[in-house]
Amino acid sequence: ERVVISDYLIGVVDLQPWIPDAHPLAGLTVDEIVRRLVEKYFVPNWRIRDRVAEQMSLLEGRKTVAVHIQGADDPDALRKLDAVNRHYLPVVKQATARGYAVWLLTDYQPYVDDYRARFGDAIVCQDAMRILSADGGSATAGEIDPQRMGEELVTDVLVAASCDRFIGNGAYNPSSLVDFLME
Repeated sequence: ERVVISDYLIGVVDLQPWIPDAHPLAGLTVDEIVRRLVEKYFVPNWRIRDRVAEQMSLLEGRKTVAVHIQGADDPDALRKLDAVNRHYLPVVKQATARGYAVWLLTDYQPYVDDYRARFGDAIVCQDAMRILSADGGSATAGEIDPQRMGEELVTDVLVAASCDRFIGNGAYNPSSLVDFLME
C-alpha cells in the first residue's frame, strides 16, 4: 500500500520493512529513522521554548547530568521500578561530589523530596504535576491538565537533552527521547 493508516501504536521497527527503496529513510537503522523523524517533526511551541530557557538559566555555567527516575501510577509497578531506580542514587552521589548539578526528571514527588533532602541545591527540577504517594495519590481526574502535563514533559526532556550527561530507564519514553535528542 502507498498509505498505511493505523489506529493503534506501531513502532518504527515494525514499519521499517515497508519503507520503499527510493524513500529517503530506506536503508537506515531504526535509531537513524527515529532521529530524522524527531528532527523533522518535534518542534516545540514558543511557550515550551520559554519554559526551557527559564529552566536552563538555573543550570547556566554548571556541569550537568540529567537523571530520569520513573515512578508509576500502579503501586505494584512502582515496587518493581524501585529495584531499577536504586541504581541512580550512587551515580547522583558521585556526580554531585564532582560538582555536577542534577536535572531531575520524575513523575513521582517522593523521589524529588528524597533527592533534595540528600543533595540540596545540586538537585534542580521544575515545579510540575507529579504522583504524590505510592498508593497513586495525585490530583483528581478533574484537576489534571493534559496540556500542562505534556508541556512539562517536553520541557523536562529538552532540558535533559541539553545536559552534559544523562542516565535514565530506556524502557520509558522520556529517557528514550532524551537519548534520541542528545548527540
